Amino acid sequence: RDCFRDFWFNFDAVMVVMIVFETWVMFLVMAMSAGGDGDGLSILRLVRLLRLCRIAKVSRVVLAMPELVVLINGLKMGCRAVSASLTLIGIIIYVFA
Repeated sequence: RDCFRDFWFNFDAVMVVMIVFETWVMFLVMAMSAGGDGDGLSILRLVRLLRLCRIAKVSRVVLAMPELVVLINGLKMGCRAVSASLTLIGIIIYVFA
């Protein structure tokens, strides 16, 4: 009873409904409209943009755990170093191949 008063419960419930809608309903609509000329597909593409709201759920987790921000920043710095190394290795292989 009290769960429907909680904002985050309602937010999660909306996210689940959107995921189910996108996964099942949109698949059926796309499968049925595959034979048409595709004019109605622009509306369906607009509806698919609604799934970007799932990013808000990730931001809630990041705000709850600041340690996660430190880990993400470390991963970004590590990826930058690894990509620079792979680029140099690729250049060396290309030059001496």
